[in-house]
Amino acid sequence: NNPYMLCNARILSFKVCDKIAKDLDFSLTSRNRVEAVFNYALKERAGAKGHVYLTVTQLLEECNAFMRDNAEMRGSFTSSVVAEHIKVLATERKIVAENGRVYSYERYASECAVADILTRRSCVRSRYASIDKALLDECISEMQEELGFELDPLQKDAVIMAIKNQTSVLTGGPGCGKTSTLRTVIGVLEKMNLRMRKPALQIALAAPTGMAAKRIVDSTGKDAKTIHKLLEYNPAALFQIHCESNPIDADYIILDETSMVDIDIAAMLLRA
Repeated sequence: NNPYMLCNARILSFKVCDKIAKDLDFSLTSRNRVEAVFNYALKERAGAKGHVYLTVTQLLEECNAFMRDNAEMRGSFTSSVVAEHIKVLATERKIVAENGRVYSYERYASECAVADILTRRSCVRSRYASIDKALLDECISEMQEELGFELDPLQKDAVIMAIKNQTSVLTGGPGCGKTSTLRTVIGVLEKMNLRMRKPALQIALAAPTGMAAKRIVDSTGKDAKTIHKLLEYNPAALFQIHCESNPIDADYIILDETSMVDIDIAAMLLRA
């Protein structure tokens, strides 16, 4: 009844499923076919360009571009076909249409999760929020001496921010001192923990790619993993190992190159 289920599940390619559907006399704009094309446009093509959603116009363009390269049935969608199926699929909760933006249902859920979790975390201070200022300054001074450089005021503020807040973002252009700041944060955390006679800190470092993870190892001397390895991510699994009920076993998680992370992986990370 619906050969496109096989491409939605990534068992067969769209082209093969489209050929089967053509042999079964499916129309160019049958509901199942349009849904399958929408899936590719909203997930694969939008994601490849870094988009979380597409506008209605972009969705029409991406659907037709995808079909030019992958369809057995020749022809394109019109704006009225796209508009009609947006309403139908949104009603069935297969996609989300909001203020002219069209999302895959999964990507919309990821975006909402990221926004919700970051909002909640922004109001929470870290375990070191009330740390004695003299102790913090002393640990920062020791790290500067050990590493052989002096932080500028902005870097020092960034170190204090990262230590006192549960979630922080460290950003800046090449050569501005992000790596030096990161090394200081790690060292200060370890020193404070030792001074306070607490159990050893578990600090997990990760990056989107193996090359980026290796750069963290080279710059910090600490072990680092890819984000997928940190999450123990398996795309074929029915559920993910690390989540709200089974978080990553670490006191601090430091992620590098997060601008490369897509919204779905970001949601997985924050949930974990």
